[in-house]
Amino acid sequence: MTTITFDLPEDIAEQARREGLLTAEALRELLEEATRAALQDAPPLPEDALRAIIRATRARRAA
Repeated sequence: MTTITFDLPEDIAEQARREGLLTAEALRELLEEATRAALQDAPPLPEDALRAIIRATRARRAA
């Protein structure tokens, strides 16, 4: 297991916290998806794709 620490501007951190995106599970899922894309030599995720991933993550946690 690896521990990662990073700094975010307070307004972004607060918004991410409210959206449930600062949990270990949510961050793991976002990183896994980004890693899969990078491993496929894909270009960076477009904003709409990233938003779809976030919506799917929220839906799974709400279920």
